[in-house]
Amino acid sequence: MIIKKYLGQILADMGFITTQQLDEALQRQKQIMKEKASPERLQRDKLVTEARLAIDTDTAPLLGHILNDMGVVTKRQLEQALQEQDKTFQAYMSLENEKFGIAVEIGALVNSTFSLAEVLHLIMTHANRVTNSVASTLMLVDETTGELVFSVPTGPKEDKLIDIRIPSGEGIAGWVVEHEKPALVTNVKEDARFYPKVDEISGFETKSMLCVPLKAKTKLIGVLEVINKVDGTFFTKEDELLLSMFGYQAAVAIENARLYGELKDQLKESKRAKDALRESEEKTRALLNAINDIALLLDTDGTVLDSNAIALQRLGKSADELVGKCIYDFFPPPLAEPTKNAVSEVTRTGKPFRMEFEQESRIYDSHVYPICDAQGKVIQVGVISSDITERRSMEAQLRQTHKMEAIGTLAGGIAHDFNNILGIILGNTELAMDDVPEWNPARLNLEEIRIAGIRARDVVRQLL
Repeated sequence: MIIKKYLGQILADMGFITTQQLDEALQRQKQIMKEKASPERLQRDKLVTEARLAIDTDTAPLLGHILNDMGVVTKRQLEQALQEQDKTFQAYMSLENEKFGIAVEIGALVNSTFSLAEVLHLIMTHANRVTNSVASTLMLVDETTGELVFSVPTGPKEDKLIDIRIPSGEGIAGWVVEHEKPALVTNVKEDARFYPKVDEISGFETKSMLCVPLKAKTKLIGVLEVINKVDGTFFTKEDELLLSMFGYQAAVAIENARLYGELKDQLKESKRAKDALRESEEKTRALLNAINDIALLLDTDGTVLDSNAIALQRLGKSADELVGKCIYDFFPPPLAEPTKNAVSEVTRTGKPFRMEFEQESRIYDSHVYPICDAQGKVIQVGVISSDITERRSMEAQLRQTHKMEAIGTLAGGIAHDFNNILGIILGNTELAMDDVPEWNPARLNLEEIRIAGIRARDVVRQLL
């Protein structure tokens, strides 16, 4: 929030003078003004000086001269302070002009071809902006029950506020409806009218609030409220005037369009669509969490948009630690580079990409898929990585089994043939021994051949 500041205050803020020196200079200024001014002007300037408000063009330089004569500021410091004062004033005027421009824009929106829901949302967005508030809400009165229904909420918890109802007469908003006049509350916790259940539902903490009635001609149809200043200050009467103007424009939009019932239908349809989308997202997440594969949703630059439970478990990170960070930062260099290349390739070609990698003695089969917009442009990338370590191990075992079976078959065939050969050798050896006398040395050689043949036959039979 831009606040108008004056010369003495600016000099103090810049550290050129102390508060005590400023008080002394103001006292001297007051004395000089007493000596120069008429009784009527003296009374006016007394109030101005005591409140330390704006000093007119005649007295503003006087304060600078007094401080200079006191020796507490130099002319250079005075020039710097005056320049800062001018900047502050220009910024303040720029903000005032911006507010005026927004008011003109809102007037044009009311008569535009935009849908009523769009116009009201824009009005509330601008109300946030000009009042420097964190959140805002347009609530409509349910004519049947008298309840106030959150119809156009904006801010960090807007998705949780749609269609929330406040009982008739409850809360600060209910008071505004009953009395048909604004309510400016600096601390809702100290206001007995405050309705805390909305904060409990949304998880938002309301600190201060400004609420104005919404009237279509003479009929009160709802309220507009803004909540919590961004800078932590309080809402002002100026904010109340601006919000009342927005309330008038919103009421005119509703009255001109004669779409009060249609607005409800649109908002209900929007809620149904949001509910359907939320349900679809929940089902998709449940499905992804049910599989035993790593699932990641990435931006085209590798930023993690979402992940399933297995991905968090394998990476050893929480969702807060992973989402919004670059996935390559969580991988070792040998894996980060090929993953980055795969994402770039899919983004460039729009075609799926498959890669296999090993990490911490585990083998992964990774598929990278493009996610395109309506024009076919790749805007996101999906990654599914399956742990195939056990599958690879089983495949290796199966190959070894097949190999051993082949070796066994081959060995069996060879053993059968070798057994036939041994049969011939043993048979002929025994025939030869019958023809050789026992005293003949050759008989000993034939006996060794027969014994070796019998051993070989036993070995071959083990292979069969």
